[in-house]
Amino acid sequence: MVVTCTDRKRLPVPASLRVRSLEPGGAAARCRSWVARLEASDAPLVRASDLYAGDHWSVAMALPASATGWAVELWVVSAGYGLVRPDAMVRPYAATFAPRHPDTVAPLGGLPAWWHELSGWVGPEAGSPRSLAALAAQKPEAPILLVTSLAYLRALAADLAAAAEVMSPSLLTVVCAGAQGRSVARAHLVELDARLQSCLGGARQSLNVRAGRHLVTTAAEHGFVTEHMREVVAGLMRDVPAYQAYRRQPMSDEAVRTYIRKARCTEPGVSCTRLLRRLRDSGCACEQQRFRQLFEYTLAEVA
Repeated sequence: MVVTCTDRKRLPVPASLRVRSLEPGGAAARCRSWVARLEASDAPLVRASDLYAGDHWSVAMALPASATGWAVELWVVSAGYGLVRPDAMVRPYAATFAPRHPDTVAPLGGLPAWWHELSGWVGPEAGSPRSLAALAAQKPEAPILLVTSLAYLRALAADLAAAAEVMSPSLLTVVCAGAQGRSVARAHLVELDARLQSCLGGARQSLNVRAGRHLVTTAAEHGFVTEHMREVVAGLMRDVPAYQAYRRQPMSDEAVRTYIRKARCTEPGVSCTRLLRRLRDSGCACEQQRFRQLFEYTLAEVA
């Protein structure tokens, strides 16, 4: 099982380990500067499993224990550290492939170059696989289930194709809502959308990993063959009601940040969750992860 990291961290991130502090430039050059900072930093080291937080991560950490009859090994795709195990020792950092985030590592077109450069770094554990292709080559007969967001899938595009060349393509599966029609993942993709939230529960942000958990939990029946897992999810999709979209007014990033600034001026201790609820109750729209990113960015700006 390969899952993405989370933007939420349990430890404060030093300014030098925020991607926004890097000098402008090409993705590969910026990545080399980033790696140099990680290696030179004196920020405390902590297990990756203890650094990440949030709904997505709590589900991800439970994945190995969810399988019956299978030994599940968990790996993490990190925009800051590359491919790591949950017990790898890392420093608090802020780096993401998500667009519109102040700590996004590169424009969309530069994401594969950043990942390629990062995969060439020895990383926090010498000798450990640093890419999907290296992971696949280590045990070509072992299925790989990649649970990822669309932004991270774009970054992993070339690596995913390389992994498919060294293992049985039917054993390489991608769970990613909203990735329908993406050429890099078409042969490996389990299609799903927001309708599944009604039966899998949780926040929209953890939909992919909850779908992955369902596939792991029922693997004793269908195994880890892509086509079989597609049938499982397709069966769930047939049984859920049509998605009811909220009719809320979209907001620009700056409008959301202005809203946050004003709210924090009158109520300094108000939480991100409560502010988002108020915003949505007023008839305005903002995706949960995007709002949290803008909330944290606005607070850091004020500080």
